Amino acid sequence: MHISGSIGLSLYPTDGEDEHTLMRNADAAMYHAKEKGRSNCQFFSADADTI
Repeated sequence: MHISGSIGLSLYPTDGEDEHTLMRNADAAMYHAKEKGRSNCQFFSADADTI
C-alpha cells in the first residue's frame, strides 16, 4: 500500500479574513497541488489562477 498527500495552504489575512474564505482558498491550492502531480504542497495565489 502506498499513501500520498497533497496540501493546499492559505494564510491569514493575505488570502482571506474569515474561515470560509481561507478554507475555500486552501481547497483551491490543494487542487492545484494535485494537478502538479500529487504528493505536493502549494500556497494559494490569486495570481496563479488557483481560484
